[in-house]
Amino acid sequence: VDVYGYVYRGISYMNLEQYSDAISDFDLAIKQYDKCAMAYFYKGFCYEKLGNLKLAKEQYYTAQTLIEHGYLQVEPYYEMFDEISGEMVADQLDSIQ
Repeated sequence: VDVYGYVYRGISYMNLEQYSDAISDFDLAIKQYDKCAMAYFYKGFCYEKLGNLKLAKEQYYTAQTLIEHGYLQVEPYYEMFDEISGEMVADQLDSIQ
């Protein structure tokens, strides 16, 4: 399975407010590709919704670091669904500090 298959299924669980299932899928994505900034970002979002701000911050910081080092999937010829950016990560970090 492509790593983004797990990421997008996790996002689907997240949108259904099934945060534990979403985190499990993001963990599968990270296990397959530990530099998947999207998985860390959305995993942080789930932890934030569950009220665990410490773990949320850790995930956001990891996503931010990966993005700064160029580990962000970008497709120049089409728009990716639920694509993240460095600004999105910074906004989430600012909102929980």
